[in-house]
Amino acid sequence: TGVATVSDAGVVTAVAAGTATITVTATNGTDATDDDKTATCTVTVTAPKPVFSVGENTTVEFAPGNLYYDGEKFHFEPNQWSFKNSWDANHVSHFLWSKDKDVAVSTLKSVSGGADDVFFTNATETTANSTFHVDGEEPGTWRILSSAEWDYLMKRTVNGGTGEGNSYQMATVNDVYGMILYPDSYTAQSSSTNYTSAEWISMESDGAVFLPAAGYRDGTKVEGFGSYGFYWSSTSTPTPNNTDSAINLFFYSGSVTTQQGNLRHFGDSVRLVR
Repeated sequence: TGVATVSDAGVVTAVAAGTATITVTATNGTDATDDDKTATCTVTVTAPKPVFSVGENTTVEFAPGNLYYDGEKFHFEPNQWSFKNSWDANHVSHFLWSKDKDVAVSTLKSVSGGADDVFFTNATETTANSTFHVDGEEPGTWRILSSAEWDYLMKRTVNGGTGEGNSYQMATVNDVYGMILYPDSYTAQSSSTNYTSAEWISMESDGAVFLPAAGYRDGTKVEGFGSYGFYWSSTSTPTPNNTDSAINLFFYSGSVTTQQGNLRHFGDSVRLVR
């Protein structure tokens, strides 16, 4: 079929995404069919998820939405354009940065308006594995990109957008301004910069990712949303005397940088990968 094929030896090979019913019949080697045995099985083939290169030999897939914290657990936003633009202790979508949760709570809380939510990575920046569950998944399933990976991602050459090697595009999705990232294999080029939610569903099915310009949080006040995007990396600032900052991806209508330093007690957005 168009979904899967079966060889004479019984080997099933996937051809395309979809569902197929495979029937096998065993005979006794004669023309008589009254004692033949027949069995069927249903095979479902899923298309591989489009990936994004973040290094010479490293590809990732993005989480389906920005990270948020409900006061007890981490979750992903229901849509890629969703974020909270005001302080809500039960829906925190802008996170402080620290490599140690205890340090973050004790030292950063005093300068963040009393907000004790944090995003923290482990001590190995090269792998930058997350240390928490997201929606019940095992720790380590999701991680945060390093600044070098963000840089590689933005400079790739693909067929989708307009920035650097056409790897991204500044656009509005469902009336939310932000950045569209295109996967390595994306070919559905468009000159539009304004997409409806219905149009985005089609783009999302082809692997496109949207990072909303969710601004940043200073204490309990969210600033710059709708115009500016700040997304943490796992990388601290390289200078020994600048231990109060970390590197993020920063974008607005006229600029994109992967080497932006931001104070760790400011709350930035987090989009995980795996």
